[in-house]
Amino acid sequence: MEKPLLFLSIFFIGFGLMVWRFRLAGLLSAYDPKKIRDKEGFAKWGGSNLMLLGVLLLLINILVEQLPVLKEWVGKLILLVSIGVLFWMYRGFEKFEVKESPKSQPGIKAGNSGRNKNREFRKRIKAENAGTKIK
Repeated sequence: MEKPLLFLSIFFIGFGLMVWRFRLAGLLSAYDPKKIRDKEGFAKWGGSNLMLLGVLLLLINILVEQLPVLKEWVGKLILLVSIGVLFWMYRGFEKFEVKESPKSQPGIKAGNSGRNKNREFRKRIKAENAGTKIK
């Protein structure tokens, strides 16, 4: 077996297990206590995805060992699997973020949505076509 890939897969499985089991969300780079509403869910999601990455790397290791033809593809397989799992993990982190209301975002007035702006625009165009002025 490829020793570095084996060690890497064991590392990710162990790290993911530690984050998942002990809810160590602070070890993940995407963790911001001000933005996360569910620390335990965040840690479980991140830890389980890290364990998934470790298992997939272990499977790649076994596949390369069984099929020597894949030795030239091992780097591309590792890159593809790693990017895929990490993208999936970071997209899933959005479930645990605090949703901001429009009032808390600067420059956006509550109740002044795109629909209201469009309605005001149509009224103004209608009034201009009719020859009257509107406020």
